Amino acid sequence: MTLSDIVRGIQFCVNSSIDILERHFSNQLEKYIDSNNKFFTKTVKLNDNYAVDIPLFCMSDHNALILDEMEVRMKVDLKDFEIKEVENTCSSENFSVSRSSFCVDANNIDSKNPNNIDICI
Repeated sequence: MTLSDIVRGIQFCVNSSIDILERHFSNQLEKYIDSNNKFFTKTVKLNDNYAVDIPLFCMSDHNALILDEMEVRMKVDLKDFEIKEVENTCSSENFSVSRSSFCVDANNIDSKNPNNIDICI
């Protein structure tokens, strides 16, 4: 498993939770609509001459639909390092790695292993 696989899995979980919330609120919306597809309202009297009908749906809390930010922390073991591109600036031993890949394992974590790293996404 690569770190990209883990990030894609986390992104899938976020998207799935948003889908579940949207379905939940769609089902909740039925509580605020009558059989003629009209919103249930509450009449609010502003003064002796004026009154306003406010849909009850507008008075309910919709903040649960918002997923503003998410932070994930994990500890993984790096393995199977592979250099994909090497930029060799000269014929000496100086070179830089411009792209590499590695696999991660979240099951075999040993605090003494130097290949274990903490990740915060």
